[in-house]
Amino acid sequence: MDPRALTYSIQAGETAARLYANAEAATHFANALEAARRDGADAEQIGQLYAKRSGALELASRYEEALANYDEMEAFAREHKDRALELAALTGRAAIYSTFTSAHNPALAEKTMLQALDVAWKMKDKAAQAKLHWNLTLAYLFSKRLVAAREHGELALELARSLNDREQLAFVLNDLGRVYTCVGEFEKAYTVLGQARTLWRELDNQAMLADSMGAEAEARSAAGEYDKAIELLHAALQISEKIENVWGQCYDRILLSFAHFDRGEADLAVRTAREGIELGEQANMIATTIGVRTDLAWMYGCFGAPDEGLVLTGQALAVVAEQQPAWKALPAAVSVRLHLIKGDLAAAEATAAETPLEPVSIPYAHYTILILQAGVELALAKHDYEEALRLAEDLLAQVSTLTRPGILEVLYRKSDALIGLGQPAAAHAVLAQARSLAEAIGAKQYLWQILSQLALLEAGLGNENEAAALNSEARQIVASIAERLQTVGLRESFLNRADVRLLTG
Repeated sequence: MDPRALTYSIQAGETAARLYANAEAATHFANALEAARRDGADAEQIGQLYAKRSGALELASRYEEALANYDEMEAFAREHKDRALELAALTGRAAIYSTFTSAHNPALAEKTMLQALDVAWKMKDKAAQAKLHWNLTLAYLFSKRLVAAREHGELALELARSLNDREQLAFVLNDLGRVYTCVGEFEKAYTVLGQARTLWRELDNQAMLADSMGAEAEARSAAGEYDKAIELLHAALQISEKIENVWGQCYDRILLSFAHFDRGEADLAVRTAREGIELGEQANMIATTIGVRTDLAWMYGCFGAPDEGLVLTGQALAVVAEQQPAWKALPAAVSVRLHLIKGDLAAAEATAAETPLEPVSIPYAHYTILILQAGVELALAKHDYEEALRLAEDLLAQVSTLTRPGILEVLYRKSDALIGLGQPAAAHAVLAQARSLAEAIGAKQYLWQILSQLALLEAGLGNENEAAALNSEARQIVASIAERLQTVGLRESFLNRADVRLLTG
């Protein structure tokens, strides 16, 4: 065997990694590992090669292979009584379990990280402790334990700053920004994500630079700052496409679809969601195979095509059954809502009876609303207005500080409950609040429905001129949405919605 094989394989792997040819890099590092072990290389070099191979496999979305590689790395470390290498293997494996991939497993993530943290404390390794507190931040964030996520994130931040470790600091800042977003502290999120972005530029890490832009876009969207969110996402997408990062391209499109939907840019919302699903399949992103299919299903329902939406929720439920049973409530809840759009109360009740419609572990308010609105709408369909009002108010109490756009549809349904209870003045006040917010942030997808509902109340009060003005404004928005839907094949179904027909005559 050529003794130069090890050197050549390492060089080839590093070159491929710099070019973001991750699958090729993983192959070269595997060849290097084989050569290193055969040639009796020292444990430190072998450990580095294991880490590089796992890193390449993760970037190539080959998570099961990366986990198997970390298992081999841990076994090698224990065989050689190398605690540092054992710690690296545990930490790497925990990071995979922590994030939303096909290997996502919050219980294993927490168990592995606490095990690793114990090793790090025994070694008095502050750098490892910083990384583990950061990994625990991710684990708690994506299991919706936000108090613990914030606690560990801020501990990781303190340690990373004390060590002057710029790369670790950048990772901590990046994900602490997500924690702040999920607890509704948007200004803090902007600050730490801006700091992370500065570091990613200095470190020339283009993939993470794009990710930090996406993370800030999440915060901006939750605050209703769509222009800034879309600007950030297009900048991130440009980077992700340049470096051929499929995960980033998918992530950016998902967030774009949410912003475009809220703004009434229906064609862009549908198109970017469809593209996100296709790219997510390539990247093996479980958040896409379940979450974005469910989001697109709801868009179809809103655009008058609930049957098409039910096909997507059916696909999402199949993925849930195979990969992530804990997320069943997400596609199930949207299925309930789609059946209600069709006027099929029996099917909605049957679907709801199969699955408790409770929030899943995804920490964003968007998904809490997507699920819990099913209960509100089911109560309205059964004319149980007191229950609908209670559920709507409970939901608002949970999410009002976490999202500005998200509460609009909850307020709209709260007004339905109040009207059903014979409280038009209270309903009018709720709708006026919703109108003011929708106009302030440009959320036209919700605004036309709010205006139409207000028009009915004004007409009931005999204020015909005001009702006519409100209806006129709502019709303009509906016409704009319908025109956009022409290019994605949903114009006619949208115009056939009963409330759209009532509005447009």
